[in-house]
Amino acid sequence: MFLFLVESFKVLRWKRMRIFVKSFGCSTNHADGAVLAGCLCRAGHRIVDSISTADVVIYNACAVKGPTENRIVAVMKSVPSEKKLVVVGCLPLINRRRIEEGVRFDGLAGPAVGEGIGGHCRSGGER
Repeated sequence: MFLFLVESFKVLRWKRMRIFVKSFGCSTNHADGAVLAGCLCRAGHRIVDSISTADVVIYNACAVKGPTENRIVAVMKSVPSEKKLVVVGCLPLINRRRIEEGVRFDGLAGPAVGEGIGGHCRSGGER
Protein backbone atom coordinates (compact mmCIF):
# COMPACT_ATOMS: atom_id res chain seq x y z
CA MET A 1 0.00 0.00 0.00
CA PHE A 2 2.99 2.33 0.15
CA LEU A 3 3.15 4.61 -2.84
CA PHE A 4 6.18 6.46 -1.55
CA LEU A 5 7.55 7.24 1.84
CA VAL A 6 10.23 9.48 3.18
CA GLU A 7 11.25 8.15 6.57
CA SER A 8 11.17 10.65 9.39
CA PHE A 9 12.02 10.95 13.07
CA LYS A 10 14.80 8.35 13.62
CA VAL A 11 15.78 10.25 16.76
CA LEU A 12 12.27 9.72 18.15
CA ARG A 13 12.11 6.00 17.27
CA TRP A 14 12.84 4.99 20.85
CA LYS A 15 10.46 7.52 22.35
CA ARG A 16 6.71 7.18 22.51
CA MET A 17 5.42 10.11 20.53
CA ARG A 18 2.41 12.34 21.02
CA ILE A 19 0.83 12.64 17.60
CA PHE A 20 -1.84 14.96 16.25
CA VAL A 21 -3.66 13.46 13.24
CA LYS A 22 -6.09 15.43 11.07
CA SER A 23 -7.73 14.33 7.84
CA PHE A 24 -9.00 16.61 5.10
CA GLY A 25 -11.19 15.80 2.12
CA CYS A 26 -13.17 12.78 1.07
CA SER A 27 -14.71 10.06 3.24
CA THR A 28 -12.04 7.58 2.13
CA ASN A 29 -9.37 9.93 3.40
CA HIS A 30 -11.14 10.26 6.75
CA ALA A 31 -11.35 6.46 7.00
CA ASP A 32 -7.63 6.16 6.20
CA GLY A 33 -6.92 8.71 8.95
CA ALA A 34 -8.83 6.66 11.50
CA VAL A 35 -6.90 3.51 10.50
CA LEU A 36 -3.63 5.45 10.70
CA ALA A 37 -4.44 6.74 14.20
CA GLY A 38 -5.32 3.21 15.33
CA CYS A 39 -2.04 1.84 13.97
CA LEU A 40 -0.08 4.54 15.77
CA CYS A 41 -1.88 3.73 19.04
CA ARG A 42 -1.13 0.03 18.64
CA ALA A 43 2.53 0.95 18.08
CA GLY A 44 2.50 2.62 21.50
CA HIS A 45 2.14 6.26 20.49
CA ARG A 46 -0.50 8.61 21.89
CA ILE A 47 -2.97 10.51 19.72
CA VAL A 48 -3.50 14.03 21.05
CA ASP A 49 -6.21 16.61 20.37
CA SER A 50 -4.04 19.65 19.71
CA ILE A 51 -0.91 20.61 17.85
CA SER A 52 0.41 22.37 20.93
CA THR A 53 0.72 19.09 22.86
CA ALA A 54 2.06 17.04 19.91
CA ASP A 55 5.58 15.99 19.02
CA VAL A 56 4.43 15.12 15.51
CA VAL A 57 1.68 16.52 13.28
CA ILE A 58 0.26 14.22 10.60
CA TYR A 59 -2.00 15.73 7.97
CA ASN A 60 -3.89 13.24 5.84
CA ALA A 61 -4.53 15.41 2.82
CA CYS A 62 -6.84 15.02 -0.16
CA ALA A 63 -6.17 16.69 -3.51
CA VAL A 64 -9.49 16.27 -5.25
CA LYS A 65 -10.49 19.96 -5.29
CA GLY A 66 -8.32 23.05 -5.74
CA PRO A 67 -9.85 25.10 -2.91
CA THR A 68 -9.39 22.18 -0.49
CA GLU A 69 -5.78 21.78 -1.58
CA ASN A 70 -5.16 25.51 -1.06
CA ARG A 71 -6.65 25.36 2.43
CA ILE A 72 -4.58 22.30 3.35
CA VAL A 73 -1.33 23.90 2.15
CA ALA A 74 -2.11 27.02 4.20
CA VAL A 75 -2.74 24.87 7.30
CA MET A 76 0.52 22.95 6.74
CA LYS A 77 2.47 26.22 6.52
CA SER A 78 1.15 27.20 9.96
CA VAL A 79 2.63 24.19 11.78
CA PRO A 80 5.25 25.47 14.27
CA SER A 81 8.81 24.76 13.14
CA GLU A 82 9.61 22.79 16.30
CA LYS A 83 6.96 20.20 15.39
CA LYS A 84 7.65 17.33 13.00
CA LEU A 85 5.24 17.41 10.04
CA VAL A 86 4.29 14.33 8.04
CA VAL A 87 1.91 14.65 5.10
CA VAL A 88 0.07 11.53 3.94
CA GLY A 89 -2.82 10.85 1.58
CA CYS A 90 -3.46 11.53 -2.07
CA LEU A 91 -2.07 15.10 -2.05
CA PRO A 92 1.58 13.91 -1.76
CA LEU A 93 0.88 11.39 -4.50
CA ILE A 94 -0.92 13.70 -6.93
CA ASN A 95 0.85 17.01 -6.28
CA ARG A 96 4.04 16.34 -4.32
CA ARG A 97 5.72 19.32 -5.96
CA ARG A 98 3.16 21.70 -4.40
CA ILE A 99 4.17 20.47 -0.96
CA GLU A 100 7.90 20.50 -1.70
CA GLU A 101 7.77 24.07 -3.01
CA GLY A 102 5.70 25.62 -0.27
CA VAL A 103 5.79 23.58 2.94
CA ARG A 104 8.46 22.60 5.44
CA PHE A 105 7.90 18.88 6.10
CA ASP A 106 9.69 15.90 7.59
CA GLY A 107 7.99 13.02 5.80
CA LEU A 108 5.60 12.13 2.99
CA ALA A 109 3.54 9.02 2.30
CA GLY A 110 0.78 8.16 -0.13
CA PRO A 111 -2.75 7.09 0.82
CA ALA A 112 -3.59 4.08 3.01
CA VAL A 113 -0.19 4.07 4.72
CA GLY A 114 -1.68 2.28 7.76
CA GLU A 115 0.66 0.28 9.96
CA GLY A 116 3.74 1.31 7.99
CA ILE A 117 3.66 4.76 9.57
CA GLY A 118 4.73 3.58 13.04
CA GLY A 119 8.20 2.35 12.16
CA HIS A 120 9.32 5.14 9.88
CA CYS A 121 11.28 7.53 12.01
CA ARG A 122 14.19 9.85 11.20
CA SER A 123 15.33 13.24 12.48
CA GLY A 124 13.66 16.15 10.76
CA GLY A 125 14.26 18.06 7.62
CA GLU A 126 15.45 15.35 5.25
CA ARG A 127 13.47 14.47 2.17
